[in-house]
Amino acid sequence: MNPRVYGTFLACGVAVAAVQAIGNDVVAAATYGLAGAAAAVAVLLGNARHRPRPRAAWPLLGAAVLASSAAHVVVAAAPAPESVRYAVDLIPCLLLVAGLAALAPRVPGARSGNRLDAAIVAGSLGLLAWTLAVVPALARDYASPLWFALGVAAPLADLAALVLLGRLVTAGDDRGPMRYLLAAGVLCGFAGDSWFTADALMNGPAVPDGRGGALVCLGFALVGAAALHPATGATARGGTSAAAAGDGSAGEGAPAGDENAPTVPANREEALAALTVRRLVLLAAAALLPPVVLLAEAPAGVDGLDAVAIGVACIGVFLLVVLRMAGLVRRVEEQARTLSRLATSDELTGVGDWRSWEAALPVAVEQAGRTGRPLSVAVLEIDHFPRFADTHGAQAGDQLLKSAAAGWLDALRRSDTLYRHSGPEFGLILTDSTAAHAAEVVARMREAMPGGQTFSAGVAHWTGTETAAQLVARADTALYRAKAEGRDRTVAAGETVPAVG
Repeated sequence: MNPRVYGTFLACGVAVAAVQAIGNDVVAAATYGLAGAAAAVAVLLGNARHRPRPRAAWPLLGAAVLASSAAHVVVAAAPAPESVRYAVDLIPCLLLVAGLAALAPRVPGARSGNRLDAAIVAGSLGLLAWTLAVVPALARDYASPLWFALGVAAPLADLAALVLLGRLVTAGDDRGPMRYLLAAGVLCGFAGDSWFTADALMNGPAVPDGRGGALVCLGFALVGAAALHPATGATARGGTSAAAAGDGSAGEGAPAGDENAPTVPANREEALAALTVRRLVLLAAAALLPPVVLLAEAPAGVDGLDAVAIGVACIGVFLLVVLRMAGLVRRVEEQARTLSRLATSDELTGVGDWRSWEAALPVAVEQAGRTGRPLSVAVLEIDHFPRFADTHGAQAGDQLLKSAAAGWLDALRRSDTLYRHSGPEFGLILTDSTAAHAAEVVARMREAMPGGQTFSAGVAHWTGTETAAQLVARADTALYRAKAEGRDRTVAAGETVPAVG
């Protein structure tokens, strides 16, 4: 859908909210009805145009907007009985909770950064709902236990909606603009209702306040704009809607008719949990919200229930932030290990590269001299590899190198280290290994060669006095002898070891 459509709708919604702020009771009732009906129509149009999944989410949100609009019209038009007010307040809250529950994605992985972020935001918003909605509802006088249950149910539903909203805004999927517009709309509606509650406690229920109504109307407009936004057509799986795809088919990542809540694939979890600047700002605001609420409540005095709620929220958010930071530290450490491994590994075969060989061999020689343990090295070359690659193609040659390296690794001890020089040439460091043992290891490697291919090898045992360069030079000389004597054999310094198998 053209971006100008939802932009124009939002601008009109702001204008209606401005009229609500300065109007009288009749104007208030009319603007509630107009803003709510327009938002509900926008939700229907956006749902029909983008066909997002799950299918039930946006119809539920549209019904919530319409029910909320009707509730405000009823209250603004004429004083309503207590039972009616509680009922009309509860219905849109329940519809909103159902819609947000359907819309919020399920992120796999109990330790995922997304879940921790969602818990941080949800905990802070939950405290806000408790302080501004639940506590005032508990403080009212109710005619009967039934009215008490109805009166408290709506604020509790608001709390649940804000918790779900925290989960939605931290989802990190492809629906970013829609998520933020929807979150802003829900928060505006919550702020407007909280304004009404505070105004009623201070001035009495008969005194209207257009500013709270303006926030509610602005919330309707934001929800409608979210439904019209093209991002609504993206799924939490990262695909596009059927309408966005333009072929009438279901979006990528889910079968047509999938009514389940969207799920973020596990292989995208790391990317979705990345700490962008926007997410850092969101988490910082969420972490600061509990102490801000405490400071706001302090001048009027904090009662026992509020103190417990604020204390629990502060402790909970702090611990969640610590867990999030610990997860980031673990991820950085894993990435550092991965980068270190990639920097010292051969890209094709995964074994050590030749720079690693040149760095590791002097260390092995120095360690052998210090401990007196035996040390051997071997230099290997796959026989007639250029001919094989020319005959079967470069990809087959690469596959031979990978298969050979994998088979050789299985034949080695944990203390033995394999490196690739270039093309078909490899090097092997065998710690705690005599010349005879080195020959046995190379024989096992020969048995692991794939596809009937062969290799030649030169083995050298450290004399105890030579340098690493001299040791490798002797192994290279032995390799040249093995190739000159017909290949498919292992030559040690001063003798020939026949090929095994």
